[in-house]
Amino acid sequence: MALLINNESLGPNVWTGQGKCRRCYYSFWVHPAGREKAVVNTCRWHTAHKENNAVVSGGLARVWNDRRFRKQREAVKKLDWGFCRGASCVDRDYMDVFAEDKDVCRALEQRETRLRYLPKTVHIAPSFLCNQKCRFCPQRIKNRDYSLSASLIRELKEEIIPAAAVVAISGGEPFYSEEGRGLIDWICGKYPEKKLQIITNGTLLHEFGREKIIEKRIFIRISLYGMTPEVYRRATGTDNFTVLRENIDFMLAKNYERMEFLYLVTGETEADAEKFCGFISANPGISGIIQNNRFEGQRCWETMKRLEVKYKNITKGLKFEYRDERQ
Repeated sequence: MALLINNESLGPNVWTGQGKCRRCYYSFWVHPAGREKAVVNTCRWHTAHKENNAVVSGGLARVWNDRRFRKQREAVKKLDWGFCRGASCVDRDYMDVFAEDKDVCRALEQRETRLRYLPKTVHIAPSFLCNQKCRFCPQRIKNRDYSLSASLIRELKEEIIPAAAVVAISGGEPFYSEEGRGLIDWICGKYPEKKLQIITNGTLLHEFGREKIIEKRIFIRISLYGMTPEVYRRATGTDNFTVLRENIDFMLAKNYERMEFLYLVTGETEADAEKFCGFISANPGISGIIQNNRFEGQRCWETMKRLEVKYKNITKGLKFEYRDERQ
């Protein structure tokens, strides 16, 4: 059973015309909110609106059917994505990653808003602690208080993660915080069959264990903020570029293809954007994304458009994502 664009079995009020996001039917984001609380939502791109966020100190499984998220599902039934206002992806064609999941298909066909299953994919930021000081990062000023409490992590381990097919760990830097490393090790040991994805700056892969990442077949998305030491230092406030390249070169030498690279184009990193395109072109087994800093709006779009035109017939593994979430 699969959800497809224009699939008549779903009826005119559920799936018509362009592909549209159904994340509120399968996706769950849990990030620290300070004071041992977490902010929970169904998508990172519409978190700027308070009505899309639930701030809780526990009861994560129950929050999955919070009135906010039931309201989102009610809107989706009417083809109304107004709760996504301001998100750059709101008008983008979208094919849901859980289009063939029987629970999701049944919930959509039966017009359910109170779901009888737990999230299929969970995105967890165990802590906002990081080993870098990127000027453009909204989490850079947050301190130790912005880590998930032991009780919230226990709930994730006992209820949410066991039910999920995909678990993504981000931060902060997940390989830097005790909470991040501990959760990654726990998932690898307890649920080796799960699809585990780590969003990382790549500078601590050697400390966590590059061979372990390869052995466990962990998917890693490495965020790059420069392709030269100078630009990287200006963007991150660190001299971590050399160790980052050593980690990347090690993984490439091992022909490890469960990697994706994201280059964030900002005022500080724009100068090296084309070097990133050349890097992806030189390594055809990997994929790359060029994305602008959403809080800078369209500042770097012209550079991105120029590079997209230049490389579109050269590099199949390179995508461009244009963001503008200024609100």
